[in-house]
Amino acid sequence: MRDATVLKVQTIAILSTLSVAILLLTSLFPLVYAAVPWTKYTGEVSLRDGIADELFVVDAWVLKDGSTYKMWYTHSRTDLGMEGIIDSLTTILSSELLSDFLNLDLAGLLGSMADIADTPAKMDALWNFMVGTTTVIGYATSSDGIDWNVVNDEVLAGASDTLESVGMPCVINDGGTYKMWFTHSETGLNKTGLQTILGNLDDGNPALVRDALIDLMDSTRSAIGYTTSADGGETWGNIQTGIFNGDGGGIWDSVATPCVINDGGIFKMWFTYAETDITATDIDDILDDITGFGVSELINILDNTNSVIGYTESADGITNWSSTSVALAGGGGVWDSVATPCVIYNGSGYEMWFTNFTTDLTPSSIQALFNEIQALETDILDLLDSYTTGGLTAFLEDFKTFLGDPDPDEGPPIPGDIDQIKAILANTSTIIGYTTSSDGITWDSTTEALAGSSGSPWSSVAFPCVVWEDGVYEMWFTQGVEFLTAQNVVSLLDGSILPIGYATFGQEIELVEGWNLMGLPLNPTSSATEDVLADILDNTVIVWAYDATTGNWSSFYYNPLTSQWTGTLTEMTAGKGYWIEMTAVTNLVVSGISPAMPFSIDLLGGWNLISIPEPTGSSATEDVLSGILGNVVIVWAYDATTGNWSSFYYNPLTSKWTGTLTEMTAGKGYWVELTTNDTLVIN
Repeated sequence: MRDATVLKVQTIAILSTLSVAILLLTSLFPLVYAAVPWTKYTGEVSLRDGIADELFVVDAWVLKDGSTYKMWYTHSRTDLGMEGIIDSLTTILSSELLSDFLNLDLAGLLGSMADIADTPAKMDALWNFMVGTTTVIGYATSSDGIDWNVVNDEVLAGASDTLESVGMPCVINDGGTYKMWFTHSETGLNKTGLQTILGNLDDGNPALVRDALIDLMDSTRSAIGYTTSADGGETWGNIQTGIFNGDGGGIWDSVATPCVINDGGIFKMWFTYAETDITATDIDDILDDITGFGVSELINILDNTNSVIGYTESADGITNWSSTSVALAGGGGVWDSVATPCVIYNGSGYEMWFTNFTTDLTPSSIQALFNEIQALETDILDLLDSYTTGGLTAFLEDFKTFLGDPDPDEGPPIPGDIDQIKAILANTSTIIGYTTSSDGITWDSTTEALAGSSGSPWSSVAFPCVVWEDGVYEMWFTQGVEFLTAQNVVSLLDGSILPIGYATFGQEIELVEGWNLMGLPLNPTSSATEDVLADILDNTVIVWAYDATTGNWSSFYYNPLTSQWTGTLTEMTAGKGYWIEMTAVTNLVVSGISPAMPFSIDLLGGWNLISIPEPTGSSATEDVLSGILGNVVIVWAYDATTGNWSSFYYNPLTSKWTGTLTEMTAGKGYWVELTTNDTLVIN
């Protein structure tokens, strides 16, 4: 048992050191090409605490209660302020420690950490920073999900003057009682204990060093807690910590980011935890030849370590959780990690959104990355020294030079010292992925749901929270900045940029000037014609629909005599085709939900004007129509861009289906002629 614990802690000791490197490369900057049909809100989400912006927000969990949106969010609480934080860091981070870190000198790094324990000023700065900076959970409300007002900036917090933090809440309204599951830290460390452990890291006795690492890692982990509220989520009581833990103790057995739903009286939880394939032999090899540790050894560890999403369930949401099973896992080490699940049940199945790490880094590019980092050692040390000698103003000026500005308000792009690092990391980020399940345990293939403005770490998106109500999907997520500049970093720190984004579920249809033959790819949020076309009414002339049952046309148009939109076409739905005339090129964004599959369209003998949702399989015309081909005469489609028609029909001379209409896709309208009544089923 002791050997197993040693293995886990040794692994974490190495990983903890290296994770700092990863954080510097990707998460020093605030946390996927975007996949339709999610549409990002292009404005800014606001979170106001009185007249001031809320600071240091990390993530958000949202519920909709009637017409009111309620948000519980994680944010940092510090007694230090920006200058105090930098003061602490410059005291703790010696030039030797930074040099050891940048050069992956693990032996030197352990020695530099021991030096903190041996230097009272550094130890005091470290402890005061750790105790004075924590995370808490706040509460805010909104009428639209975009502009938020803080009700209470601290509805849940850890014990004061300790290392205990809380965050990453999940809240449900369970029959009028609000229930929250949250991540919290657990530690047995005090200042004296931490100082002793750090001091032993540079002991000449390898066994004592190893024991110090074990003690450090065994003393801290994250777990999941639980609390309830009877007043709608502002006041919380019955607080219980540690209702769900990992299999053992210490950091390696941490669990975090719970997402819970009550499914028919069973509380189902999805959460994040870590896995590794690193063996005792691997760890011993690293520790026995610690001076030989380099990029290739780092890559081996990262290739064999990742975070996964676990699953468990309980009858009361508090006790007797079932054995953990892996619900979702990537396949390529840390490079394909998944985390922070958000799961909903939509009435027929489960949908999950999650954070997913993605990169195009290769062993050679990782080596190049570290070469660039190590080449900047002098610049980084000078940056630290600029604060010591010149204060915050001097530091910020040098920070601007260090980062550069690819999009200044005036003039050409300003190059920075880290431009080569930016280039190497241009396609390394976190994205929001998506998957579905029939039982919440076994999940289908994943797809990309949402991405940052670029593929870089600083524009990443993460921590999704999705609300589904009456067929409407809304998402709140943590997001970075488009450009990594000193001003953007400072703005994130002082609260003038809130790192929370908002998106709605919709799909875009490109319309040209003149006539377009289109259909709705989704069941719209509101099927009222005026609501579906609300964003493009200024450019709309008229819309026509054909009813194959009656042979009649219905229309929707603007009546200048009444100054109102009117007509007999009062609804637009998926499965129907529409002629729409536009005065200018525009894009129609349809918000709603994907129709349930299989999707059936009743057709009559003669002409039918239809559209289809996106097929889950082949979009080839012959495959889409395979179930009704025996009754099809011909299918026509119109390309508004070229003004040309394409068709699909049976050629008796070749005994084959043929024509220029080779695919049928969502968003298009089609004329279909049948010999008799039939039902088209889209799978």
